[in-house]
Amino acid sequence: MRAQRLYAVTLQTLSNIFEQFSPAFFDLIVFDEVHRSIYNKFNEVLEYFDARQVGLTATPANYINRDTFLAFDCTDGKPTYLYTYEQAIEDKYLVDYELYAARTKFQRQGIHGVDLTEEERNALIEKGLDPDDINYEGTELEREVSNRDTLRKQWEEIWEVCKKDSSGQLPGKTIVFAITQQHALRLQAAFDEMYPQFPNLTKVITHKSEYRGTLVDAFKKKDEPRIAISVDMLDTGIDVPEWSIVFMKPVQSPIKLRQMIGRGTRVQAACPICIIGELREEGFSHH
Repeated sequence: MRAQRLYAVTLQTLSNIFEQFSPAFFDLIVFDEVHRSIYNKFNEVLEYFDARQVGLTATPANYINRDTFLAFDCTDGKPTYLYTYEQAIEDKYLVDYELYAARTKFQRQGIHGVDLTEEERNALIEKGLDPDDINYEGTELEREVSNRDTLRKQWEEIWEVCKKDSSGQLPGKTIVFAITQQHALRLQAAFDEMYPQFPNLTKVITHKSEYRGTLVDAFKKKDEPRIAISVDMLDTGIDVPEWSIVFMKPVQSPIKLRQMIGRGTRVQAACPICIIGELREEGFSHH
């Protein structure tokens, strides 16, 4: 193998070939995004080399089976060096965000028979339904009870509170995180029905709808689409100025949540974040 001063490689590839090098071959190894894949079998790479090792991440993991701090011998749970979110804002590398909690809280809390009013219980009984059998969690509600009127109310609220373009009339760049592909398509259909005068303003951008990056590229560089409805595709690795981020899905992972919020905190991407759906509000700490 030819001698080089610098090697660039994914950890997955290195894990298959690392024994071709001697343990002392490298002087310094820098791992990026170390919250993701330095664990389990990939940990062999860290243990094999004698080089100084630097791990970089904005979202370290501190779970029992995935602890970024322990992997790099930070036994006190503190990083060797920390560049804080607040400092990045002060240095103008990042911008702060605004948090907006939507009014459609029932989708976050679900619908449970025990919480219904007497009038609502009686109405169900008249229809031959047992109120005590009503027990929908928020996610189940969206998966099993498709309510177009609810989708319309959500779009109305998004249109009202989202960051607008320079005209102040139309939404700026916005990402809506849906629960499933089907949910995303229902949101698209409801939007098209409400705003037929804007046929290209909104697009579903998921792994199933994307073709060679054309939709993502248009969303990033062109005036339309303005609103991207996604599922799990746009939560990392994309930066677009002037946008809102709308959560219509539960996000249980604090790491993923911070990554998703990070889509809108780059310089010139000041974004009011609209929280719609079952997202746990206690998952946020607004700086």
